[in-house]
Amino acid sequence: MVRTLNYIVAVPQNTGIGRNGDLPWPPLREPPQGTHFLAKSLDDALKLTEQPELANKVDMVWLVRGSSVYKEAMNKPGHLRLFVTRIMHEFESDTFFPEIDLEKYKLLPEYPGVLSDVQEEKGIKYKFEVYEKNN
Repeated sequence: MVRTLNYIVAVPQNTGIGRNGDLPWPPLREPPQGTHFLAKSLDDALKLTEQPELANKVDMVWLVRGSSVYKEAMNKPGHLRLFVTRIMHEFESDTFFPEIDLEKYKLLPEYPGVLSDVQEEKGIKYKFEVYEKNN
């Protein structure tokens, strides 16, 4: 089964995504409830989806956190989507999100279920962007 790989990340204006092993900003929302499996690497995560108890149940893989995992995943061939929350603020950070190669990734003008206008929560403005790569 071919699975779409989806990467979800929140990126402030200075592209900092981590500080001292945690997020550099207070969480805006609680993570969604559901079944989660943790893996130490991208390859381990993909192998996990091939295990008999998951192989016929998993049709979409979501990757969250880790600058090196994002960089590795963004350069993998295949159908990939990046769900980026652009935070309109800067935070002190020591880990940064890799630059999105706009020759490989296309910013979609809209995506079902994703709001396109600027949002605000706890005094922090942000907007959603979805990028897609098909090779």
